[in-house]
Amino acid sequence: MFKKLLLVGACLFSVSSMAAVDCEGIVATAKLGEYGSQEGYYFIGVADQNHAETYYRLGLYTDPLTKARMEMVHNLMLNNKHIRLKFYGENSCADAARKNTPPNSVQSIQRQF
Repeated sequence: MFKKLLLVGACLFSVSSMAAVDCEGIVATAKLGEYGSQEGYYFIGVADQNHAETYYRLGLYTDPLTKARMEMVHNLMLNNKHIRLKFYGENSCADAARKNTPPNSVQSIQRQF
């Protein structure tokens, strides 16, 4: 019984201690591909309140989840709405962008900077 409690406690601790970061802004750029090894990926540029643009990789163009993310991003871009990208397991937006981590969640939010 003690081992089961210990295992459940360890699982709860590991899930609650996982880092998550929200990256928000307005979609400024949407593109398919970069030169070289990045050609098969969708990328978006998200502008923050200071108009600084950060590029995030949404995933491979053949992945159905990436296609759904890109459809949402496209609608947000056309309507000048704010986006929130959530990255579990990342410590900062800069890390997520640098590591080309695809977001776990893409959200449309009503927000004023």
